[in-house]
Amino acid sequence: YQDQHQGLIDRNGTVVLKPAYGEVRLQNDGTIQVRAKNEWSFLEGDNKLIRQYKADGVRPMSAAHYVIVTAGKLQLTNNDFKPLHEDFFSSLSQFDHGKALYRKSSRTGVITTQGRVIIPPQYRQLEIDRDGCRACLDTGGKNRWIILDESGKRLTEKNYEYIAPFNGKFYHKDKAQYSNNT
Repeated sequence: YQDQHQGLIDRNGTVVLKPAYGEVRLQNDGTIQVRAKNEWSFLEGDNKLIRQYKADGVRPMSAAHYVIVTAGKLQLTNNDFKPLHEDFFSSLSQFDHGKALYRKSSRTGVITTQGRVIIPPQYRQLEIDRDGCRACLDTGGKNRWIILDESGKRLTEKNYEYIAPFNGKFYHKDKAQYSNNT
């Protein structure tokens, strides 16, 4: 992969195919199969062409956003297909109150409709709650939950095995609690 295009190199690092394809497959018989990126056409109601765009997939996200799929990665764009964030994600949820969860490098973060990262992708799991998030830290394979405010600042001093969603008055936590040092 290079710039979201696929190519092919051999064991010695010699470029066999420059990264210019939507997909490259090696067949069992040793042959190489390539596929160009798909070309998406956007039409008006009377079939008049508005624009074309090359990508593996295009998914409407909202009235003002698209998700472009390239080489299995997702990028958030505006309606003119201008990226709102330079990174590509492995997943991106629907926007809820102007915020969406995204995954990158097996970690979850929060991004706004303007493409601004509120919470960097550093948590195993995130759940958006009213004015903040419940976040699961990755600490030696064990779940350690904390509460973050809407800007990503940590609010809880301790880590917990689990924190239930906000019920309007409280967050219910599991009985076992752990200090920040464990």
